[in-house]
Amino acid sequence: MVAKTAEPFVSGCQTLTPSQLWSASQELSARVKRLREQFWSFYEREYTNEVRGYTTGTEWDAVYSIWSWTNVPEVALFQKGFRSYLLAGATSVELPMGFWEQPLVVRQALFFREVVSRYLPVQVLEGEIIVGSNLRTAL
Repeated sequence: MVAKTAEPFVSGCQTLTPSQLWSASQELSARVKRLREQFWSFYEREYTNEVRGYTTGTEWDAVYSIWSWTNVPEVALFQKGFRSYLLAGATSVELPMGFWEQPLVVRQALFFREVVSRYLPVQVLEGEIIVGSNLRTAL
C-alpha cells in the first residue's frame, strides 16, 4: 500500500525580489514609517546614538569597556583604541561632595546618576513619549 503524499502548499505564494524582501512593508502605520525614516537618516538627523565617554577628570581615570561590546572577534583587536579615544574625548563630570570618601560601588552609582541626570542629552521625538536615543555611555 502506497501512502498518499500531501500536495505542497503553493497557492497564494509570491516570488519576491531582494528589494521587496528587505523593504519596509506597505502596511506600516504612519507613526512607524516616520520612526523608521528617522532611524535610517543617521547622517541627517540632529541626534545620534554614538557612544559617549564621561570621566571624573582625574589623570588615572579609565573608560570602562567590557569585552562584550562586540559580537565579532575582529573588533576585539580595536578595543584598546576605542577606550583611548573615548577617554580623550570624554566629558568631565562635576562630582558631588564627598564622592571620593564613598566605597567604589557607591561612587559608580553616584557617577552614573550624575551622567544620566545632568549630562546625557535628552531627545524627545515629536509625538513620542519614549526617551532613550542616547543610551550608549562609556563611564
